Amino acid sequence: MSRLPERDERRPGARELARRAMRAQVSDMALELFLEKGYEQTTIDDICAVAGISRSTFFRYFPSKEDIFASETSSAVDEIVQALRQRPDDEPPWAALRQAMSPLVEHYASQTDRAHRLAALAVATPALATLQ
Repeated sequence: MSRLPERDERRPGARELARRAMRAQVSDMALELFLEKGYEQTTIDDICAVAGISRSTFFRYFPSKEDIFASETSSAVDEIVQALRQRPDDEPPWAALRQAMSPLVEHYASQTDRAHRLAALAVATPALATLQ
């Protein structure tokens, strides 16, 4: 008899998948604006205009402008944690960590310039330095 998946193991439903997609899309557009105009110069209204959403929709997905930048790091950590949970129990820790981080490393390697520009923006922007 197969066991039912635990609550954390269940696949997200259509609504949650749509929410994640919208959040990712708005986040990506906002990050591009931050890189073009600067973090401090980009307003929530600018982000809403580019994303084609209202302010109330923005705040449904992000409590603040800072959360857009923080979500990039947070989602990466969540992906690594989930990947680690899927590694075999008898795998050496460093091997498991290397395997869990591989997709993330590949992602950033494919976007080296953008990753460097975002890191430089984070270092140069006082409001973002506290998120590190």
